Amino acid sequence: MPTNKEIISLFISEKRTSNTKNLWSDGMFLYSYSLCIASIMFKKIIITDYTAPFNVSQTTSKHVSLLKRECANQNIEHAIIEPYYQKFESKEEAVSGHRWYFREVLKGTFNGPMP
Repeated sequence: MPTNKEIISLFISEKRTSNTKNLWSDGMFLYSYSLCIASIMFKKIIITDYTAPFNVSQTTSKHVSLLKRECANQNIEHAIIEPYYQKFESKEEAVSGHRWYFREVLKGTFNGPMP
């Protein structure tokens, strides 16, 4: 089973990882448990900062911190954003919502809740 650092390196390379217990990637999104903590958009890694004061669990906070550290160590272009909280009815709706949010953040046009 790959280590968390190896999973993050695979995510940075836009590769899928097998579902591990608590950290995995589909090649475009990085998940801590079922929570999306990062995305690759426009060749940039967007990290949702689930560390204090926004942390949801100690493990997720560690995953985010490791990703931030790896991006800095490897000189990977990245942005860190505050989390938003939105309940989705399905996985497809969640993926679509995350893509919309990350795209709007990158364009600098996000001013509030999703429509």
